[in-house]
Amino acid sequence: MKRGNVLCFIILLFILFATFSMAIDGCDIISSAGTYTLTGNITNESTCFNITSDNVVLDLANFSIDLSNYPMGIYVEKKSNITIKNGKILNAWYGIHLLDSIGVNISGMNIYNTNYRAIWSDNSSNVTISNSFFNGIVINMTKYSTIEYNIFEGTSGPSYAIDFLNSSWNNINNNNFSAVGSDAVHLDDNSDYNSVSFNNITNVGFGVGIVDSSYNEVFNNTVDGGFSCADGIILVGGIIKHNLVYNNQVSGCYDCLVITGNYNNFTHNSMEKCGYNGANGAGIFILSSSNNSFVNNSVTDSKTDYGLIYLSNSHYNVISGGTYSISSSNGVYLSSSNNNQFKDINLNLSDKYGIYATSSIGSLFNNTKIISNQSTQQWLYMASNSNGLFTNTTFLTDSGEINLIGMFNATAKNVSRINLDVTYNKAFLNSTNLTFMNIPSKIRLFNIQNNFSSPAIMKDGVTCSVPDCNNLTSLNAGNVTFNVTGWSNYSIAEADTTYPIFSNYSDDSNSITDAGIGFFNVIVTNTNGTVWLEINNTNITATNTTAEAYHANYTFLINGSYNYTWHAYGSGFSNNLNNSEAREYLVSASTSEVVTETATSGGGAGGCFTTWDCSEWSNCNNGTQERICEKLDKDCYIDKKTKPIEIQNCTFSEESLLSGEVESLSQEKINDIIIVSFSIIAGLILIGAIILMVRKLSFRNKQDVHHTKKHKKIYKHFRKKKRR
Repeated sequence: MKRGNVLCFIILLFILFATFSMAIDGCDIISSAGTYTLTGNITNESTCFNITSDNVVLDLANFSIDLSNYPMGIYVEKKSNITIKNGKILNAWYGIHLLDSIGVNISGMNIYNTNYRAIWSDNSSNVTISNSFFNGIVINMTKYSTIEYNIFEGTSGPSYAIDFLNSSWNNINNNNFSAVGSDAVHLDDNSDYNSVSFNNITNVGFGVGIVDSSYNEVFNNTVDGGFSCADGIILVGGIIKHNLVYNNQVSGCYDCLVITGNYNNFTHNSMEKCGYNGANGAGIFILSSSNNSFVNNSVTDSKTDYGLIYLSNSHYNVISGGTYSISSSNGVYLSSSNNNQFKDINLNLSDKYGIYATSSIGSLFNNTKIISNQSTQQWLYMASNSNGLFTNTTFLTDSGEINLIGMFNATAKNVSRINLDVTYNKAFLNSTNLTFMNIPSKIRLFNIQNNFSSPAIMKDGVTCSVPDCNNLTSLNAGNVTFNVTGWSNYSIAEADTTYPIFSNYSDDSNSITDAGIGFFNVIVTNTNGTVWLEINNTNITATNTTAEAYHANYTFLINGSYNYTWHAYGSGFSNNLNNSEAREYLVSASTSEVVTETATSGGGAGGCFTTWDCSEWSNCNNGTQERICEKLDKDCYIDKKTKPIEIQNCTFSEESLLSGEVESLSQEKINDIIIVSFSIIAGLILIGAIILMVRKLSFRNKQDVHHTKKHKKIYKHFRKKKRR
């Protein structure tokens, strides 16, 4: 045979071998590569097909294998590139068992009524299971595999629909689960880096369960527990970390989301109808967990005993964003949980407390909104061993909201709607009982009157103006917003435009000297009768002398210029306060008159000078004025007749009537001046005479001394001469 013909023959044999196909009508050991097609139903009492070759396609052609409770329908061990498709296996322990195999594709299969598992994949990889109907499969020590577009139904046999054990890098997506006794998808025993997505899970015991496994992603799944579900998505165990759970929808479960682990992330999960399965349920149940992140999740239309978010013995978790609404129980329940953070969350409640804490300290609440739908709703409860730090907190009712803009620390406090509430056109916070919450705030009032002629913000029924109150919208807007600096009772009403008016001021300024009593009068209209005078930082209640006339006295202790102001409250419903312009009152200072008189008799050598101190003349009274003069030099004798006059006549002039001053008679003043002048001249003459006498006596003494010295000198000279 020629070489070319031999080559063609070999190629033909290869093609025939590669496309080998065999029809089979019973159970067998498949030991050669090829495609095997079943031609009829099989009933057997032992393992039906044992595939011992690579590259095998087993097509059951929609026929069934009934094993009558014997172990396995199809067994594959240590083989690769195996396809099993289009058939039924029933009444077996295992429908298909894969061991140490690679690249197995199972599709179009219907395996049910198994005592253990429809499929058991053990220590295999790159297994694809798709478009089939099962009651449960086990994936043990299997990786890089895909389970997709399958239907899992029925509770007989296995507890879990898909049970992963120590299996990683697998994908479970787009499957439908219903009537499963326990978990629809269960990842256990270090099953890491798996992806569970786009699965539809209904009427199950548990939705997705992750136990002692990390770095898995669970996203875009729908879990509808049908009010028989224990937990929608649950992560539990000693090693649960760095799992990502996001964009899932969970409803009708006892606890919609449960976590007992650290450093996991939960984002944009939507949960509803949580807690309806029984008592003590929760929307999100965080147990013995730390450093987890919950971002923009929501729990709505739920009824739980523990709360929408329940933390027990959990610390340093961050819950941010999202809306949480409930028909019963608490919004956030903290039990023995410290230093957690809550940011930008809305708690919509109809019963119990928005936030309830016991044995919990150090938690932070930023931008929290608590929405109350019932008058019996309570806002906050911090037990005696608990506290929380709140910033920018909003309390909302159907009638409006109170936004405490700043920060307050709630320690061992109970904040109920008795002490903080918003009703129709009224915002109230009892700052006596809630002193720690008396901080600047923003108030919104909904659906109030919008046709006031002159609207105003009222604080305790009195007009409140800038800076205490500052409107941010029109007060006729219907929905009104305004800021306040502190707390009491606020509303919107017609403004009180009645203010007191002051007129006809009178006083006796400049009528007293150094000290005395000043008199003040004023006419005040539009007042409720509360009028007072403010002078020298002292308030003096005024007396109503006639219908609109008010009088007040003040005792001045020192001379000077004083400003005074009248104050009064108005007669309108707000009792508006008004003040008069400042006015001046003068108290005169006294001026002493020093009068010097000369003695004309007694007093020894030439007499002595006496100085008199006379007070200022008094006001003119019945044509006379008086003063008091006292002698300053007590040792100098003087004739009392020389004492300055202390009484004089006076007349009133038009000017003196206005000023209160009196002018003395001019002749008497002239006489005083003459007397004083003569006294001064006489004194000067006497002083000159004394000086001359002193100088003369001094000169004589000097001459006597000179003569005495000269005589002594002559005498000494004479004695010397005589001795010689």
